[in-house]
Amino acid sequence: MTRLKDFIQLWRIYRHCNGPIKAARLAWAVARD
Repeated sequence: MTRLKDFIQLWRIYRHCNGPIKAARLAWAVARD
């Protein structure tokens, strides 16, 4: 499932700036589209 891979990659990037919880929300919103 490529969407999951996209989510993980995005989450790792966002996590540095936003922290794990907010990063997960952002990554999920982007990967879902």
